[in-house]
Amino acid sequence: MARLVVVSNRVPLPSEKGPRAGGLAVALADALTPGSLWFGWSGRRSARPAQEPALQTSAGITFATIDLSESDYQRFYAGYSNSVLWPLLHFRLGLLNYRTEDYEGYRSVNRRFAAALEKLLLPTDLVWVHDYHLIPLGAELRALGVRNRIGFFMHTPFGPPAIMRALPHADALLDSMCSYDVVGFHTETYRAACVDCVQQMLGARPYGAGQFRLDTRVFMPIVDPIGIDAEGFSRTAAQAERGVEARRLRTSLGERKLAIGVDRLDYSKGLLNRMEAFGRLLARYPQHLRHVSFLQVAARSREDVREYRELGE
Repeated sequence: MARLVVVSNRVPLPSEKGPRAGGLAVALADALTPGSLWFGWSGRRSARPAQEPALQTSAGITFATIDLSESDYQRFYAGYSNSVLWPLLHFRLGLLNYRTEDYEGYRSVNRRFAAALEKLLLPTDLVWVHDYHLIPLGAELRALGVRNRIGFFMHTPFGPPAIMRALPHADALLDSMCSYDVVGFHTETYRAACVDCVQQMLGARPYGAGQFRLDTRVFMPIVDPIGIDAEGFSRTAAQAERGVEARRLRTSLGERKLAIGVDRLDYSKGLLNRMEAFGRLLARYPQHLRHVSFLQVAARSREDVREYRELGE
């Protein structure tokens, strides 16, 4: 049986404490079984990052991580990934802050990821790459001679050609996506947008059932929405309902109803719109005043990016 190799921008190490703001780690937890390898950034910034990944093993799963330099972090992560690709993929073109040096840093870190990962791969490994931080990784692995099956999953929306053409070097990024054997999306709308992009902007052509061909490469965009362990969440909720915190919350509410939101502190989540909507509810229907409370839990993230700091304030 092939070993599963998961690649993501950030790897949550088993030694880390505290909650995780993002959903990717939660979503992937059940896919990783003993014998799997999880590779990516350690979350640390070092003056002189080692070229060889550090290895940890827990519950039969190997965690392989590399550090980033401060320059790599600012250009690859805070810069291109989260100040260019994230707003672009959420159709927020007015928030793009494109700099050529950030794009070059993004490509450079993807090459470094590929070089470190290639040394760990076995010929039969199945490689599963995640999210917009690592769009070029498949192409970089192919350039190193890796012939393993490589899949990619996009955890964000995906824009049509009219959106993607706003991005300098969009053709190069789309071309990199075509180096994966399979590219997964949450919805048919996002998959169709990808198909339109590679056909109109790159000249890819249909090739077999659901596949497309670009030069010598054949890739398949699919719809495979991510989910959660619903039964596990239900068990956790039932346990939490009996906990001290839940009892304290119920006591504080008295007879009032509670509306609750739990999100990462991100402008794509509509947090301010949600608060405005709650204010309109109370203004239009004053009978709800003092009868309904709104609680928003917002985990801070990406505080090196100006828009996130401003939203927090």
